[in-house]
Amino acid sequence: MPGYEDITFNGLVAPAGTPRGILVRLNRAVAKAVRAPDLYNRFIDRGVELKASSSPEEFTEHIRGEFEKKARLAREAGIRAE
Repeated sequence: MPGYEDITFNGLVAPAGTPRGILVRLNRAVAKAVRAPDLYNRFIDRGVELKASSSPEEFTEHIRGEFEKKARLAREAGIRAE
């Protein structure tokens, strides 16, 4: 549809109520992993750029934004759940 772009993203999520300290620890571990040159370059060779969110809150906002974009697209296209 004109005006929309679909970008695939992956991430780790945790149950609601998970202590922020644990979320920060997971975020830091993912950030460290995606900066590892061998892993990063392996993905770049396949046209995929690895990037970690700067914080758990940033990733939460990214997910929320993607949900809102998809909901708007569904409304504008008249797509309904069956």
